[in-house]
Amino acid sequence: MARTKVLLLGASGSIGASTLDVLRKHAERFELVGVAAGKRWETIIEIVREFQPGVAAVTNAESAKKAMAAATELKDSKTEWLLGGDEH
Repeated sequence: MARTKVLLLGASGSIGASTLDVLRKHAERFELVGVAAGKRWETIIEIVREFQPGVAAVTNAESAKKAMAAATELKDSKTEWLLGGDEH
């Protein structure tokens, strides 16, 4: 059976954390394909390490700069990064 694809917006908040717990418990049923957050870029980096989604987004400009630097250190990651703000 094909897994249900999940796009998680607001992944770094409490509802996002609860959703990630459900995905962990039911990995055979769900696949995290995309994840987004505003400012908590560290959380997105950890989620990408664990779940390897196809796309990750950080919308806050300052946080996007930090996420971009950290993302370069992720080995073998095929995640596409969408980083917000005017400068990054």
